[in-house]
Amino acid sequence: MKIGDYHRSIALEFNAKKNRIRDIVEHWPEDGSYKERLLLTTLRNHLPSNLNVGSGFIVRRKPQKPSLKGTPINEIESSSQVDIIVYRNTSPTLFKDDDFVIVTAEAVIGIIEVKTNLKNQKPRNVIKKMNELGDFVMQGKITHHSIFNGIFSFDGYNNSYLSTLEKRYKEGCNDSEFGTSPLDSAVSHIAFNDSRLLKFWKENRGSQNLTKDKMVSTYELDSLAYSYFIGDIIKYSSDNFPYTISPEIKFYQTETDKIIKNRHSKFPAYKVKSPSYSAKVPKAFKKKS
Repeated sequence: MKIGDYHRSIALEFNAKKNRIRDIVEHWPEDGSYKERLLLTTLRNHLPSNLNVGSGFIVRRKPQKPSLKGTPINEIESSSQVDIIVYRNTSPTLFKDDDFVIVTAEAVIGIIEVKTNLKNQKPRNVIKKMNELGDFVMQGKITHHSIFNGIFSFDGYNNSYLSTLEKRYKEGCNDSEFGTSPLDSAVSHIAFNDSRLLKFWKENRGSQNLTKDKMVSTYELDSLAYSYFIGDIIKYSSDNFPYTISPEIKFYQTETDKIIKNRHSKFPAYKVKSPSYSAKVPKAFKKKS
């Protein structure tokens, strides 16, 4: 099984569909609706059968408040609309109409924001929004499984230093507030374009001291960023059900991580002043009081 070739085939498949539309339509859709559908369809074709994808809302039970009579009041609250939700199809779906869904926080495996060009759409605000959406989901879970939290951009940052990409990530995180551990809810992946990927290595956390652990890295992946982004969603789905991981999936996970880390060491796109492309997770991950 050649994992590198597998990822290359996913990238070719995705880019072929994207380019086919660009060849036919004079104005590449700007509203993002088609781009969401393109990514959603690709995910559906490659994710395990126990998962589904849609666009819509996530609901959770509000933290309980005492009523005037001392009896807790149970209320339900919903998220803002989410571009793509990856959820377990074994959990109850509250509402479904084609690709539009309303699901519970417990069912959610991943959330994705899709952008035409992240550079032009205030990345600091987008990262903050997704961090706090991830926190919203984690606070609504009964079982404590971390989620995949990603931002997928079709263009942007093509000529930026890799250190600039990490800086944008840290700026967004510095603005974010968390009621749960950011290790479980913060943005973990950003595909800035088809070749540039930022990954938050939760596996390397070592401790809860986010200011000391070096867990954020950016990679130049030669048109393979989208494929590795998609591949890591598969990995997260398996991590949430560790007792079901087959040797084949474990091999896939290990080999994929090796390829990304080798790319990190062999193919830096630009020189930066720091001796390493790893950046500290920002010290200003704030916890909600």
